Amino acid sequence: MGLTKKKKLKQIEQQLSKIKSTFGGLQERIATEGITGAGGKVLLAPTKPQLSTPTTPTPAVTPTTPISPTQPVTPTPPTQQPSELQGLRDSLTYIQKRITESVAPTQEEIGLQKQLQNLIASRELGLQKAAEQPIATPFITGQQKAITTRAGIQALPLQAQLSTLQAQRKAAFDVSEAQLGFEEAKLSRAEEAAKPPKPFTLTPGQQRFEFNPATGQFEATAGVAPKEVAEKAPDTIGNAESGFYTWNSETKKYELAIPGTGKQLSVTDIAKAEEKKVSVEAAKSDALDAHSLVTDLLNSPGLESITGLIQGLPFIGPLPGTAGALAKNQFNQIIGILSLENRQKLKGQGTISDFEGKMLSEASSSLGRNLSEQDFRKQLLKIKGAFASASGIDADINVTSPSGDSFSTTASREEINQLLSEGNKVEYR
Repeated sequence: MGLTKKKKLKQIEQQLSKIKSTFGGLQERIATEGITGAGGKVLLAPTKPQLSTPTTPTPAVTPTTPISPTQPVTPTPPTQQPSELQGLRDSLTYIQKRITESVAPTQEEIGLQKQLQNLIASRELGLQKAAEQPIATPFITGQQKAITTRAGIQALPLQAQLSTLQAQRKAAFDVSEAQLGFEEAKLSRAEEAAKPPKPFTLTPGQQRFEFNPATGQFEATAGVAPKEVAEKAPDTIGNAESGFYTWNSETKKYELAIPGTGKQLSVTDIAKAEEKKVSVEAAKSDALDAHSLVTDLLNSPGLESITGLIQGLPFIGPLPGTAGALAKNQFNQIIGILSLENRQKLKGQGTISDFEGKMLSEASSSLGRNLSEQDFRKQLLKIKGAFASASGIDADINVTSPSGDSFSTTASREEINQLLSEGNKVEYR
C-alpha cells in the first residue's frame, strides 16, 4: 500500500474516532443501516425516543406508632380556585404540544437525509457503471473500492450534522418531558386538593398521614395494625370449614383435597380464585420468557459485533445469517419488551414489583448499542435480574448495607424486598 493511501486511511480513521467520541451512538441508524452496501435497505428516519416517567419528589414523612381509629376521619383540604386549575391544564397542554413537535424531524434533518440518500444512490450508480466497463476485473474492483471510500468520506460531515440536529431535538424533548412530569404532578395535587373532603376507611397495614404546618412534616393521624399479607394466587385455598382446595396445574383448576366441616366454597368464589391464579401464572411465564431472551443475548457469540465502535462504522454491520444478525434481532425484541407501554402493563398486572420496575426503567434508559460491550452487558444483567425475581427465580445481587459493608448473594423477590426495607442498597449483577 502506497504512503499516500495510508495517510488517507489514517485521516478517515481519525475522523471516525472524533465523530464517534463527540456524538456517541446517535449516528447508529445512519451508519449501520443507512449505508449498508449495494442493494442495502436505507433506514434514515430517527427513532422515536423512549419515554420515561419522571419521579415526583416525596415529602419527608415522620412515622409514628399506628393508632386504631374509632370513627372515620374527615380531612379538610384547602380549596383550589378553578382559575388556578385551568392555568395548570393550559400549561400541561402547551408542554404536550412541544413534545409532539420535538418528535418529528426538522426540515433541515429531512434535507440532510435526502442528501445522504442521493449520495448512496450516486455511489450505487457509480459501482454499477464501473462493473459494466470492458476492462479487467482487478481494475473494476479497484475503481469500485475508490468509489465506496469516497462516498464514505463524503457521508461523514452529513452524518455529523444530522447527529447534531438529532441531539438538539432530543435534548429539547428531554427537557419538555421532565417539565411534563412536574406539571402533571402539580395538576394532580391541585385537583386532589380541590376535591370535597370525605371520610375514609383504613384497611390493615394502612396509615393516614396529614401535613402538620407547625412541624412542616407529614404525620400519621390514624392507622390500623398490619397483618400478614396473603399470597395473591396461592396453591391452596379454603379453610377447615369449607375444606381445602389445591391447584392442579394441568387442568388449571382448584380441586377439593380435604373436605371441611361445613359448606364448601361457592362455584363463583372458586372461579374468581382460578381466574386470578391463571393471570398470575401467565404473568410469571411472560417474565420467564423475557429472562430467557436476555440470557440468550448475554451468551450470544455475536454480541460483540452489535456493540461499541464496530456497529457505528459505515458499511460495517452484522451480516444476514450470522450470530451478529441474530443478536441484533434479540436486542430489538428486548427494547420492545422494555417500552414504557409494556412496563406499565407489566406493573398493572402485578408481574413486576416497584423495585423491579425501577431497575427496568433505569436499564432501558441506559441500554444502547453505542455502549461498550462491558457496559452493554452490565445493563443486560440488570434486566435479567429484574425478570428473574419477577418470574420466581432467585436473582444474583450485590448488597450494600447502611454502614457501607458490601457482599454478593442470590435472593428471591421477598428476600430482596426485605433487604430494601432494612435500608440496604440492592443491585442486580
